[in-house]
Amino acid sequence: MNIVKGIDDALDDDVDTRALTDSDTPADILAWARKRGLKSIITLGNHGFSMSSELSREMPVVVGAVNMSSELLSKPHYGIALNPDPTSLFQRLKTIAPKVTRVLVVYQRQQDRWMIEQAAKSAQILGIELQAVAVETLQEAANRYREIVNNQQSDTDALWLPQDSAVLDEQAILPMILKEAWDRSLIVFSSNPSFVKRGVLFALYPDNYNMGRSLGVMAGRLQSTENGEGPVTRHIEALRDLLIAFNIRTAAHLDIKYTHDDLNNFDLVFPSR
Repeated sequence: MNIVKGIDDALDDDVDTRALTDSDTPADILAWARKRGLKSIITLGNHGFSMSSELSREMPVVVGAVNMSSELLSKPHYGIALNPDPTSLFQRLKTIAPKVTRVLVVYQRQQDRWMIEQAAKSAQILGIELQAVAVETLQEAANRYREIVNNQQSDTDALWLPQDSAVLDEQAILPMILKEAWDRSLIVFSSNPSFVKRGVLFALYPDNYNMGRSLGVMAGRLQSTENGEGPVTRHIEALRDLLIAFNIRTAAHLDIKYTHDDLNNFDLVFPSR
């Protein structure tokens, strides 16, 4: 509902909403949209995304609130994924831990290739060395994580934990990483705010309202294109409307300094104040 509120505000309340049911088809949605004289459609979530290709044959479509995937990238979809923009992650990392010069990450070879390609460009711009390790299975990922934490340098290296459960088992691998990181004072950051409560230093996560505003702006842009105001390059963006979760206990353990103003600007703080 926060996403919808943002869309509503971006489009000056000129929005109709419909909650999809299991029985809804693209034809049902198009008939509903035409009846209301809608100029574009924004789909939220996987169910909506599954209809987006067919809907876009008849009406401009913006895709939102879905995780980046090869399916999402394989066609000229237009919208915003839930995955945090690597540039935003690395910029925040450099602000919080400016001594870091290398970021280490384990990723699923096929599914997360997009993320590593974007992250490599971002890292180069920010003067960070990105060491990305491709794996196929959870067992392979577990072995690579053990090697990384055993060789990670405490001040200049940071381990990035992405959202992908295909390479990060929260029941077995994550506790091992967090124990080693605590014992050896290693910096770990993430794209998953729930990890911060468990000891990760910080994570970026979706700002739902402002993501909605951004989706609304994209829909407005498509409508302008339909009215002859020039083409729009169709692509899926990583999420730049982000909030930050921060663990002050971990920061103290790592001797990472922050100001009172910094603390007030963190959106979630653990342990809870």
